[in-house]
Amino acid sequence: MASDRNGNPRRVVLIDTNGFLNCGRFCLDIFDEVTALLGACSFVIIPEIEDELRGLGSGNGKDAAASRFALQLLERCAVLEQAKGLSGSVDDKIVLAAQEHRCYVVTNDRELKKRLLNLNIPVIVVRGKKKLEVIRR
Repeated sequence: MASDRNGNPRRVVLIDTNGFLNCGRFCLDIFDEVTALLGACSFVIIPEIEDELRGLGSGNGKDAAASRFALQLLERCAVLEQAKGLSGSVDDKIVLAAQEHRCYVVTNDRELKKRLLNLNIPVIVVRGKKKLEVIRR
């Protein structure tokens, strides 16, 4: 895990597709908001997140616009390369990556949030369309 300039361990934050979309819909700067909550952070995604955003961005409507905006933000995130041939849903891969890298996860997906909290993985959610909040069990 990387360290900040003072040698303290830097927190790792994995952003889910849902997290990108909600921040795009509600005009929240996800990077500034998370940094204000946690301090120095490294932002990561899994490769499937980019694939999901590209698929959603090809359509029309609010989700498509938020997806296209989110695709521009991906350059600020490192990509966690998962083991090749890993099967399962995107949510399964997010849970596995969060456990492996001890990440916080940004999402408002109800089922994913429940799974993560049951495993004692902290979740960052959008509250009231205006701010982010950390939830822990």
